[in-house]
Amino acid sequence: MLKRLRSFLSLAALLLCFGQQGFSQNDSLLFIQGHKAALKGNFHVALHNFDKIIAHKPKSENAWRDRGSCYMDMGKYDQALVDYNTAIQLDSNDALAFENRGILYTLMKMQTEALTDFKKVIQLDSCCTSAYCSYGSVMNGMKKYDEALTYFAKAAQLAAASDRANCYCEMGHTYLLKGSYKKAVHHLSLAITIDPKFADAYKYRAEAHKELQNMLAYKEDTDKYIKLSKKSKK
Repeated sequence: MLKRLRSFLSLAALLLCFGQQGFSQNDSLLFIQGHKAALKGNFHVALHNFDKIIAHKPKSENAWRDRGSCYMDMGKYDQALVDYNTAIQLDSNDALAFENRGILYTLMKMQTEALTDFKKVIQLDSCCTSAYCSYGSVMNGMKKYDEALTYFAKAAQLAAASDRANCYCEMGHTYLLKGSYKKAVHHLSLAITIDPKFADAYKYRAEAHKELQNMLAYKEDTDKYIKLSKKSKK
């Protein structure tokens, strides 16, 4: 259950980068417009803006990285990889570029490369909870559940109490895959306590309840998951 939590920088971080890289007012405006368009899913508009910035400032790792994220969201993985590689060549300490490339490698079924990149993120930013969760998700895909749990637990330890829902959901899902259904219910319940609208947590907890023959709880969680899923599609 790999989630892209940090594909683009926050606006505040962008403004800081502009100052450090000597962006002109026009390039700064192009970057902000491209950034906002990408977050809204208007990738063609975003690409147009990032293309202009790269033409003006070919050594802007932020533009290469964020254009790579647009390509990744568009399913153009080969082009995304070229851009992420370029961003990393320009700044080998860009944790976000490594994290996004790790996500891309996961989508490309290149698990070894993905793990290497997530480890690099943790080396550069030891408090990056999303990197720990991403590493754990890849471990789940490789059926290395105990190692996955170690990384999810570390993410939960680092996250603020109000932000631990995803970590607990990941742990609950892992226990479900492992066949430890009572532990799955426990951790998924923790996730739901923090975020009562966490649809996936209800989905996985329903599956655990079914395995435990708790059919009433199974039905309740299934109904809740369906209701929340319908709301999210509106």
